[in-house]
Amino acid sequence: MAGPGHHRAVLTARTGLNAPANQARRLLNDIADRGHLERVRSGRRGGRFVPRI
Repeated sequence: MAGPGHHRAVLTARTGLNAPANQARRLLNDIADRGHLERVRSGRRGGRFVPRI
């Protein structure tokens, strides 16, 4: 389990966005899901577009 403010700090570091904790967590999940979908659609295996949190 991440500490208080962890997701906010990660989102700000990666995107420059400042959001409340729950919204930051959701946005980071959406970014990770988008990277997975792009990888699947392109047929790529291995390597990641978006680092895991």
